[in-house]
Amino acid sequence: MKSKPRPVDQDLESFRRIREIDQKREAEEAKATVMTPAGFQPRLLVQPLQRVDFPFYFGVDVLSPGASPHVGIQNALIAAGENPDEIKRITIAYPHKHPDLFPGHVNHAKESAREMADLIKKLRRMDRMPYMHVVLADAICENVHLNRKWKKGIVYSLAGKQEYSLCMDLQKEHLPFLDPKNKQKEYFLIADHAIETGTTVANLASFIQGNGGHVLGAIIELLTENSDCHFLQDKDLARLQTRGILKKPFNDASRNTAALPVLAETFFASARKYKQPYASPQACMERFEEALNKVGHSVFTLTQGECRRILEELRGEAVVYTEGNDKGRKAPEMPFHKLISRLEARAMLGR
Repeated sequence: MKSKPRPVDQDLESFRRIREIDQKREAEEAKATVMTPAGFQPRLLVQPLQRVDFPFYFGVDVLSPGASPHVGIQNALIAAGENPDEIKRITIAYPHKHPDLFPGHVNHAKESAREMADLIKKLRRMDRMPYMHVVLADAICENVHLNRKWKKGIVYSLAGKQEYSLCMDLQKEHLPFLDPKNKQKEYFLIADHAIETGTTVANLASFIQGNGGHVLGAIIELLTENSDCHFLQDKDLARLQTRGILKKPFNDASRNTAALPVLAETFFASARKYKQPYASPQACMERFEEALNKVGHSVFTLTQGECRRILEELRGEAVVYTEGNDKGRKAPEMPFHKLISRLEARAMLGR
C-alpha cells in the first residue's frame, strides 16, 4: 500500500518545531557556557597517596562508528543513585602533559575528548540522551612522564607514580570542579585515544575521585593489539572464586576482587616452585598487598590489564618487544619472590 503524501504545510510545521527545539537547546548551551573569570583562584587539589577505589559501575566504551556511549553514561548515573534527567553537566577529563614542563608534547587524547563532547551534543539533538552541558577539564595536567614501555615490565608500571597540577591558562571555559564555591556533585568521563593496561586512566580517575569528583567511566577512540577494555577485574577470571581459596578482605565481592583468586593461586604455585616459605594463596596475597601498599597501590585498585600483565610475567608469557627484530620475544619468568623484592626496591627509590 502506497503511503499518502504529506501536505507541504505539514512538512514546514514539522521543520519549524524541530528548529524551535534546536534554538531552545542552543540557548541553554550558551547560557551554560561560562568563561573562566579573570583572577579566578581554583580550590586546592591534593595528590592521593594511594590509588582510590574505582566505582563498581566503572566501564570502558569504544568511540567507534555507531557507538552508543549514552547508554553506559545513563546506566552509570542510575547505578550512582542519580536520575540522568536531573544531571545538567558532565565533565570530560583526558590525560595530557603540562605544557610548561613538556613543551611541544603531542597530545592525542585531547582530540578524543573533543570527539566525545561532539558525540554527546549530537546524541542530545537526537533526543537519545538528556540535556547535559559538556565541559572539558583542560586545566588538569600530568607532571610526570612515566615512560612506561612493555619491555620495562609491570613492576616499573605499578611503581611509577603520576602527579597532577593545574594549568589555568588552558582552561578557557569555567570548570566548576575547581570552584571553591561549587557544592554540586561533579560527574566525569575520561577520554583517551587508546587503552592497554588501563594504568593511565586509573591514575587520572584516582586523582579526580580523591579530590571529590565522581568518575562514571572511560571512552577510548581505538583498540590496539594489547587493549583490555574490561578495566575492572574481569569476572571471567574469577572461576577459582568458588574454591574459597581467599578469605577476608580479598573475597569481598562488593570490591574490585574478581581476578584475585587466580592471582593468588599463581603466586602460590610460583612460591612452591622456588621453595619460598608461604603457607597458602592467602599468605601470598597478604604479602603482595603489603608490597603494593608501599608503592601507593592495592590489590583492590588493580585494573584487569595490570592483573593480566602480572600473570603473564609470572608465567613467562609477557611479550616485551612489540617491534623490530626482537618483535614477539618474551621476558623470562619472574618468580613471585622477585616480584615482591622488586616492588619493595622501587618503593625504596621513591619512584
